[in-house]
Amino acid sequence: MTALKQRPVSVVVNPAVDHVGVTYATGFDVWTPKGSPTYRTDQSSDVVLTMLDHSFLENGSAHEWNGQSIPMALRERDLQWALEVGDEWTSAVLMSKPRLVPVRVPLDGGVARSWKPVDAHMLLASERFFLPERFSADLVWSEYLEGAGCGAIADDRRIAVAMRQGRFLVFDGNRATPDQKGVKLVDAPLGFAAYDLAIVESGYALLSVGSPMPADAPALTPLGSALAIAARRVELSPTPAPRWRTVVHHLDPRGHEIAQAEIPFEVLQPPIDAGAGRVFALGNGVAAFDGGRLLYAQPSPLPMLGTAFEDGSLALAIGPELRILTRDGAVQQTFTTAEREAITTPPAIGSDGSVWVGTEKALYVAR
Repeated sequence: MTALKQRPVSVVVNPAVDHVGVTYATGFDVWTPKGSPTYRTDQSSDVVLTMLDHSFLENGSAHEWNGQSIPMALRERDLQWALEVGDEWTSAVLMSKPRLVPVRVPLDGGVARSWKPVDAHMLLASERFFLPERFSADLVWSEYLEGAGCGAIADDRRIAVAMRQGRFLVFDGNRATPDQKGVKLVDAPLGFAAYDLAIVESGYALLSVGSPMPADAPALTPLGSALAIAARRVELSPTPAPRWRTVVHHLDPRGHEIAQAEIPFEVLQPPIDAGAGRVFALGNGVAAFDGGRLLYAQPSPLPMLGTAFEDGSLALAIGPELRILTRDGAVQQTFTTAEREAITTPPAIGSDGSVWVGTEKALYVAR
């Protein structure tokens, strides 16, 4: 157990399980498993960390364990949806928020400074590292898409993006056109605005906002409210945190919708692929699907956060408890935090089977 400075948002572990990253609403830490910090900063927000064998990536910037920067071609630092790193490649899905950028306007006798509004857009990109030291990388291809959206990257490097304007695209992350653009595998219309998605064994699982909760529905917990704001960040309207039912959409590999179901709670993280057609949806409850068919949906008064093991079993955080479940939902083990404080991060699973979680007080590991 390692003391933390504030409520963590996420915990990530590198493949060798010799460094652990913890992100906060502002800033992040990188630790050794024995609790010694190697790098800390309070300067970044909306941080997504990716831990490598010998370094880490922070929102498109690469660093050694001591924080020394490694040059990379991709330097977009806005909202990051997905990042996949391999031995030779890295791919990213990023969204730039609407903002004002400074411009210089020519006038008689000089220039004036003004501001130009720039709309939200998505940036998809793949880079190839210089081997073997990986001290820099070259851009292989990139795509610029007007508007807001959400995205995910598969292990085979497919990049899927759902645009709020009603468009679903999938790119082959391994190939580029002669002009360094992405090779499209799918370009299909969507009849809904997705706020998150996952690439699953059977195709794609997308989330959209369903019907509103009854007026007398209990208010979200403080943690539930923070998770709800983060879950719907694609809408760029962080407050107040609403309540909603969630529609889970299942798309086939060609991007055609084959099933959908509304479940009676807010899903607060991307759908979880447990393999063999099983998909979990977690948030203020838990739901399970098999081949797109809803098996069960159970609301919860406390937020649930989960991560799947390779065999389809589930590490589930709920309140002060970390539960290990079979893919059929049976509880195998339960761990409780020292002071029964709530777990605030999805579990991070190490290559050695260890499970890492964070609370407002400490970083825990179950082995």
